[in-house]
Amino acid sequence: MATARDEMESQLEEQALLEQLAQEFDAPDTDDSSEPGEDRALTEDEILSILSKDIEDSLGGDYSSLREDRLLANAYYRGDPRGDEEEGRSAVQSTDVTDVIEWMMPTIMESLMDPNGVVSFDPRGEEDESQADLETEATNYVFSKRCNGFVVLHEFVKDALLERNGVVKVYQCQQNKVKRETYEGQNDVEMQALLSGLNEQDQIIEHRSYQEQSPPQLAPVLGPTIALHDITIRRRLTDSVSKVECIPNSEFLLNSDHTSIILDEARFTGHRRVTTIGALVDEGWSIEELEDLPPYSIDEDEERSERFEREMGSGFGTDGEGSDLLSRTVQITECYRKFDLYGDGVPELFQCFVGGQTGSFSLLSMEPWDRHPFCGTTPILMSHKFTGMSIYDRARMIADQKTGIWRSILDNLYLQNNSRVAAVVGQVNLDDLLTSRPGGVVRQKAPGMVEPLITPPVGQAAYTALEYLDKVRDGRTGVSPEGAEMGMIPGNSPAHSVERLMTAKEKLVGLIVRVLAETGVKPMMLILRELLTKHQNQPLPVPIRGKWTTVNPTEWKERGGATVKVGLGTGDRMKQQMLIREVIGLQAQVASGGGLGVLVTHDHMHRALEDYVRFSSIGRPEDYWQDPKSDEAKKFIQEQAQRQQEASQKENQMEASIIKLQAELESKSQENDRMKTALEAQGRSAELVFKYEKLYQEMATKLTELEVAAKVDLSQQNADNKAGVSDGAA
Repeated sequence: MATARDEMESQLEEQALLEQLAQEFDAPDTDDSSEPGEDRALTEDEILSILSKDIEDSLGGDYSSLREDRLLANAYYRGDPRGDEEEGRSAVQSTDVTDVIEWMMPTIMESLMDPNGVVSFDPRGEEDESQADLETEATNYVFSKRCNGFVVLHEFVKDALLERNGVVKVYQCQQNKVKRETYEGQNDVEMQALLSGLNEQDQIIEHRSYQEQSPPQLAPVLGPTIALHDITIRRRLTDSVSKVECIPNSEFLLNSDHTSIILDEARFTGHRRVTTIGALVDEGWSIEELEDLPPYSIDEDEERSERFEREMGSGFGTDGEGSDLLSRTVQITECYRKFDLYGDGVPELFQCFVGGQTGSFSLLSMEPWDRHPFCGTTPILMSHKFTGMSIYDRARMIADQKTGIWRSILDNLYLQNNSRVAAVVGQVNLDDLLTSRPGGVVRQKAPGMVEPLITPPVGQAAYTALEYLDKVRDGRTGVSPEGAEMGMIPGNSPAHSVERLMTAKEKLVGLIVRVLAETGVKPMMLILRELLTKHQNQPLPVPIRGKWTTVNPTEWKERGGATVKVGLGTGDRMKQQMLIREVIGLQAQVASGGGLGVLVTHDHMHRALEDYVRFSSIGRPEDYWQDPKSDEAKKFIQEQAQRQQEASQKENQMEASIIKLQAELESKSQENDRMKTALEAQGRSAELVFKYEKLYQEMATKLTELEVAAKVDLSQQNADNKAGVSDGAA
C-alpha cells in the first residue's frame, strides 16, 4: 500500500506533467533546428498528425477491408437477398449462418455465465487462498450485477462469432445525474435543515410559503397560525463508476500491424464514437471544450448508417446540427497511443481525445495512462493476427451451396405444377394458354395442337446433397439442430459401464469457449479488479458464500494472474461429475473402514463434494455443504467433544457406583456367612436359617436392580449424545 506521502508526490508529478503539456500546446510554433539525435519534445501539431494517421490506417479505419466483410456477414445473418436473384425464379435464402450461431449461443453463454464463476484470481500462496477467493467473488458480483454482465457477454460473444472479433471496453467514468426533490408542508425548522444540506451545485427551482392554522394542542406554543413551505430542489449528483461495455467493431481502432489477440502491447488503440455534446457534458466535459466541434453526418459511416436505417428509415441521422448546442451530434475518438513525448527514447502510453472527423481533427486532451482499456477475442485464433476466423467464415460456403440447391428444388417444383407447353402456331388460342388456372379451358382447332414439355424431377439426389452439406456444416462448426452437444446419460451401473467420449466436433465448441474465456473474459476481469482497487473508495457490500460481506477493494494487493475454469463442454463436465461421484463413494468406504484421518480427511471429502456441485451446475457448493474449516463447523466439533466428555465422565461415575455396590454386597455376603455358621454352631432353629436366606436373596436382587438401572442410564446418555450430534448436523 502506498503511503499518503507517496500518493501526494505522484499527484504533484502528474500535475507538473500536465502543466508542461499545456504550456507546449499553448506555445507558438517555432523553427526547431535541433541537431539529429538531440532530444526534442513533440509539439501539439506533431501529436495530432501522428494520431490522424493512426486513425486513418487502423484496422477499423475508413479504408479497412474489414468493414465490407462485416456488412456482408450481417447480411447473411439477417438472410438478406444476395443480389443474384432472377424475376420469376425462386429467391429463397439459406440461413445456416444464423442457425449455427444461434445454436452455439446457449452452450457458450451457459459456460461463461457459470454461477461458480469463469475466472478465479490466482493466490500468491497457501495463506492467500481465502483472500483470492473473496476477491474473485466480489469482482464477479460487480461484473454480473452492476455492469449488466449477461448483456455485455452476449453482445461480446455474438460479435466474435459473426464478425470475427468481439471487443469490450473496461473503464472508469464520471456520471453526472440530475435529481429533482419536492418537499411539501415543511415548517421553518425543517426548511432550515434542507437549506443547510445544499451544496454549490444544488438549485432551488420552486419555493412557496403560506400560513396554516396550528393544531389546537400546539396553538398555545406556536400561535394561531404556522408558516409552512413547499420547495423543489434540483440536485446535481456526480459519481465515479466502473463500467464494462461491448463496443461495435466499427468503432474500435487498432494499429494494422498488431500481431496478437492480446492488446496489452498494442502501439495504438482507439474508440471512435458518435454522440451528442450533451452526453459528453454528462461525462464531465465542459461546453467550452466542445462548442467548436463540427456536426457529424452519419452518411460518412456506412456501417452505422446500415445499423440504424433499417429501423429508423433512410433519412435517419443525416443532419448532426441539432436544435441546440447540447443536441448537436459530434464524433469523438478516444485514443491510447505510445509516444516518445520528450524525445528521450522511452515511449509512454497516453490517453488522447480527438474531436471531429478526417480533415478536421482537433486535440481535446492528453494525459498519461496506465494501460489499454480494451479486450479483444475471436472464436478461431489465427497465429500472429488480431483478426481470426468467425463462424460466418466457416458456414458461408455451405449457406451458398444450400441456397443454390434449394432454389433449384423449388424452381423444379414450380415447373412440375405449372410446366411449359408446346403449341402449334395458329391452332391454339394463346390467351387461354397463357392464362393458367385450375380447371381452365384451352381452345384448340384440332386435338394434339398442345402438348406439355416434360420437366424431369430433381429427385432424391438433391435432398441427399442437402443432407451431405448439413453433415459438413456440423463438422465445421461443431453444432447441429439436435444441440451443440448431446448430453451423457448417467446410469446406476458400476464405474465405466456407461462412458461416452466427446467427439471432435464437440471439442471444437469447447475450444471456442476456452478461447473466448482466455482471450476476452480473463483480461476483462483483471482490468475490472484493477479499477476497483483504484477507484472503489467506499466499502462494497457483496454476497460471499451466501452471506453478505463488506469488502474494501482499495486494500487489495496487486495480483498478476488469473485462471480460467471453463472446461470443454457439457459432455466433459458430466463425465467429470461421474468420476467425482466415484471418488466420493471410495472416500465413504475408506472412512467407514477406519481410514478417516489416515487416507482421507474431512477436507478431502468436502473438496470432492464441492467439485460435484460445481460440475452439476446447480448452484454454489456453499448452498449445499459446509466447510469443515468454517466457524460453525468448529463450534459444532467443540460442542460434540464436550458432550462426549460429559458422557464419559458419567459412565465412569456409573462404573464406580457399581463397583462400590459390589464391594458392599461382598462384605454383606461374608458377614451373612459368618452369621449362618454361628447360628448352625449354636443349633438354632431352621426358621432362623430361612430368614437369613431370604435376607441374602433380597440384597442380591437389590444389587441386580441397581446394576440394570445404571446400564439403562448409560444407554440413555449415549442416545442423547447421538441425538445432539444429529441436531447439530441439521
